[in-house]
Amino acid sequence: MSEFGKSSTAEDVTSGIDLSGKLAFVTGVNSGIGFETMRVLAMRGAHVIGTARTLAKATEAAAQVQGELQEIWVNVGSPSQHCTLPAEPIPDGLDWDLWLGPAPWAPYNRARLNFRAWRDYSGGGMTDWGAHGFGGALFCANLHETGPVEIIPPDGKDHPQLTYVFANGVRFYHGGGDGGILTCKGTKGKIAGKDSKQPAPGIIIPNYKGSGGLIGDFLHCVRTRQRPFRDIAIAHRTVTVCHLGNLAYWLNRPLKWDPVKQEIIGDEEASRWLSRPMRAPWQLS
Repeated sequence: MSEFGKSSTAEDVTSGIDLSGKLAFVTGVNSGIGFETMRVLAMRGAHVIGTARTLAKATEAAAQVQGELQEIWVNVGSPSQHCTLPAEPIPDGLDWDLWLGPAPWAPYNRARLNFRAWRDYSGGGMTDWGAHGFGGALFCANLHETGPVEIIPPDGKDHPQLTYVFANGVRFYHGGGDGGILTCKGTKGKIAGKDSKQPAPGIIIPNYKGSGGLIGDFLHCVRTRQRPFRDIAIAHRTVTVCHLGNLAYWLNRPLKWDPVKQEIIGDEEASRWLSRPMRAPWQLS
């Protein structure tokens, strides 16, 4: 004889069951039994694929189950630094002037060849793995076609970490979290680290077209004239976030950003950092 009766709920029936790693397909998820089934299966750890009569209804129902995203921690490397290393003899066969390119002239030092560490050549970990981490965060938050409105450097008090504030209230933090590159927190809990058993919400992220990964995507777009997965119109939004974070670190003050005009607001000095002069004879034409 079952311990459940006509008044038992889906939560009662599934109590104590761990569905982590299981995939469930539920129809009619926008209302009634379908919605409740989706909600409880997701609560128990299952990854649920749901259908409804329209995409809008399915998306609305999924949002109610997933909750609302509030914060993301992006755990990547630090900004690059100013280099003051002493001069060393230039090795035979190295055209040091050509290696420097449009960057300011500086004396050779073998440590400069680790270019990501130095501000004249790179943005450091913020623009290296930062491009992957912040890019993923932007897609998770569905903010990949816009940017933050404020960037606040750490102050040891109200803002222990570099903080990005978006117009919809979502916040990104540089560093921290509960493991892995990304930790996401919302109204219904937290998803942290690559080994988390909690399934990620049903986020629709564009992927490579055609077949064969990056090269296949490029060839497909050449043939069809479609935009590639790594379209510059979206990719530059990620790099913008990385560079703005570096500027806030280097200047050690909050920055206001207009993501539509893509301009720093009310800070002439910071605005000058949006481009850098090129050493002659290098130029863009």
